[in-house]
Amino acid sequence: MNKALLRGHLMALFVIVVWSNTFIVSKVLLESFQPIELIFFRFVLGFLALLAANPHPLKGTTKKQELMMAAAGLTGVALYYLLENFALTFTLASNVGIILSAAPFFIAILGLLLPGEKEPLGLPFFLGFAFAMTGIILITLVSSSLDLNPLGNVLPLLAACSWAVYSQITKRVGAWGYSLLLTTRRIMLYGLLWMLPVLPFSGFRLGADRLLHPVNLLCLLFLGLVATALCFSLWNYVVGVLGPVTSSVYMYLSPGITFLSSVLMEIYRAIGENFRRIGALRYAVTVKPEPGSDAQGVAQAVAREWSGAMDASSRGEVRDFVAVGDVQIRVIGADNQFIDTQVPVRQLLEQVVAKTGLPPFLLGLSWSTTERMSRQQADILTTELESYRGILTPVVERICRMVLDLAGTPGEVEVLWDNISLQDETELAQARYVNAQAAVLEQQLKEEPKGTERRDSHG
Repeated sequence: MNKALLRGHLMALFVIVVWSNTFIVSKVLLESFQPIELIFFRFVLGFLALLAANPHPLKGTTKKQELMMAAAGLTGVALYYLLENFALTFTLASNVGIILSAAPFFIAILGLLLPGEKEPLGLPFFLGFAFAMTGIILITLVSSSLDLNPLGNVLPLLAACSWAVYSQITKRVGAWGYSLLLTTRRIMLYGLLWMLPVLPFSGFRLGADRLLHPVNLLCLLFLGLVATALCFSLWNYVVGVLGPVTSSVYMYLSPGITFLSSVLMEIYRAIGENFRRIGALRYAVTVKPEPGSDAQGVAQAVAREWSGAMDASSRGEVRDFVAVGDVQIRVIGADNQFIDTQVPVRQLLEQVVAKTGLPPFLLGLSWSTTERMSRQQADILTTELESYRGILTPVVERICRMVLDLAGTPGEVEVLWDNISLQDETELAQARYVNAQAAVLEQQLKEEPKGTERRDSHG
């Protein structure tokens, strides 16, 4: 594999990981924005970022090329993301990610129908498509059994068809030889122009309060700068290097990444809710007035004093609460146990480490369980290397004997291998120490009966 192909595969993996998490981010933003607003703001940020990266205009294009880029803006920007974001308002983000994984099939079919160079369809493509279709069927069955809106399943399927058209167009755009940033920026501009006629009829508004909200602002910056400007440019490069079908195979990873991210986000959201509830305490004040006293007046006086103390605390002031009589104050929910939400997160990340074989520190993991897992993986790798050494040793010995024979100096040959790492040397030293202790104990046990018989004979 040459460097260009390797670079293309790594870029495709990076883009799919980022785009898989955009479903989660878009789901959060759709609580404050309409789908058309979210898409428009996202691509405006992406267009401005590409304009800042390369402010030079795209020159020398023909009318046919402009029409093709306009079609790419319609299918890959306006239609695809409108259908995707509308679908997120009807169904779960994980469902949308699974259904969109059918896009490679439509890309392949469209590539076979259009004239030009055909890409071969291998076994990974058909396996991925089979898993994707199985997921779509299961989601459809579950949705129908739960009486959910089927529109949430149809919209992402239409978005997958739209993305197939966009992929075939970008393959031809990449062959023109223009700057990748300039063609991507032109496609985004056409996508924004396609959205303009829809804005007046969709209740579009700027809403500076929504845009300046910290969570919304960070999510929009992620979608506009990373997921749109950077990833669109990288994906157009990937399609030009790998081809539409090969690059689209990476989309089969999207459902798993989206599902894992959505589960983690739900857990983290639950953690935030727990801490908010703990921080916003609720009190129960119980007053038992003395017999013969004005119960209503005492209760009103206690309530007035308690409200004054709480208002002073909210302003950062310190104020004592003074009451006369039998008054009990307790925190509502203080007896409930705080839910441990770290265990499922740890278990999910451990599974990621176990399945991918990545070093735990790359994912920011440092607990002892993953350290034991990495040690076991290192032991497996060490065993495999020892097996390779056993295969190579006779070959190396035979070659060395042949060289010695040809040189007229025959002799014995022995191949010595160094230990693989310092960890292995330490473990071998510990094993020799334990074996030595076991040998001493065995020797003592062998000599003990002889000493007993000798003492019995003297007696």
